[in-house]
Amino acid sequence: MRLTLVTRGKAVGRVIFVARRRSGAVEEVVRRYQGEGRWVGCSFEVVSAEDDDYERRLEKVLRAADVIFCCTPSTKELFDAGMLDETKRRLVVAIGSYKPEMREIPGELVRRALVDDGESHAGVVVVDTVEGAIMEAGELIAAGVKEEQLVE
Repeated sequence: MRLTLVTRGKAVGRVIFVARRRSGAVEEVVRRYQGEGRWVGCSFEVVSAEDDDYERRLEKVLRAADVIFCCTPSTKELFDAGMLDETKRRLVVAIGSYKPEMREIPGELVRRALVDDGESHAGVVVVDTVEGAIMEAGELIAAGVKEEQLVE
C-alpha cells in the first residue's frame, strides 16, 4: 500500500484499513500515515470487525474501492464475492496466502477474473511464480486455477 501512495499518492483520496480488531498496531499505522503530511488530500480510517455495523460498512467500502489490498495470513475468506459489483473493474491484491489452507479472497472472485469470452478477458491473475502459486496460494488451489491461466 505504501508503494501505491508513493507512486500514485495524488490519485489516492481515501485509504481504509479493514481489520478484525482495532489493535494498537492498526491504529498506529493510521496515525503514522496521517502524521507524515505527505498524503495531503488523502483520508485514512479503520473499519473493524468489532464495529457494530461492520458487515454493512465492509460491503460499502469494498463496493466503492478501486483497489483492494489483502495482506493477512487468513485461513478463511475476508469477504463474500457478492459484496463486489461484477461490472466494476478493480485491482485486488492478495499477498497473504502462502499455504494451501489459507484464503484471503473468495474463489468466486478468482474465477470471475479468469472468464474468457473468446474476445477479451474479464481480468487476469498475476503471480510472483506460477509454480509457487499453484502449490501454495490457497484461494487459487481452491478455485481450481490451472498454470496456463496465470501470468508470471
